[in-house]
Amino acid sequence: MESRGEVWVWAEQRNNQLMSVSLELLNKGAELSRELATGLTAVLIGDKVGKLTQELVDYGASKVYLIEDERLELYQSRVYARVIAELTSSINQKLCWLAELILEWI
Repeated sequence: MESRGEVWVWAEQRNNQLMSVSLELLNKGAELSRELATGLTAVLIGDKVGKLTQELVDYGASKVYLIEDERLELYQSRVYARVIAELTSSINQKLCWLAELILEWI
C-alpha cells in the first residue's frame, strides 16, 4: 500500500503524566499506521514534559513532536488547539486524533 503521510495522536498529559486515553489512541493509531503503511507520530505539549517521550515511543510512536513552553504548563483547550493547528499547518498534516479537544468542540 502506498504511504499516506503519518498518523498523529495528541498525547494528552496532566501533571507530567500521560492520560490513559492517549495510550489507547496510540494503540489504535499503531493499527491504522500499519494498515496505511506509514508512521505513527505523537504530539506532546506542555512544560517540562520531555521525559514522557520515551513512554510514547514504548507505546508505538515512531516519532514525537515535543512542544514545550512554560506557558503551556496548564492545559487550556484553545491554546493547545492553536498549537496543534499551527503544527499541522506547518507540516501539511491531514489527520490528528484528539480525544479531549474533540469532546470540547462538540
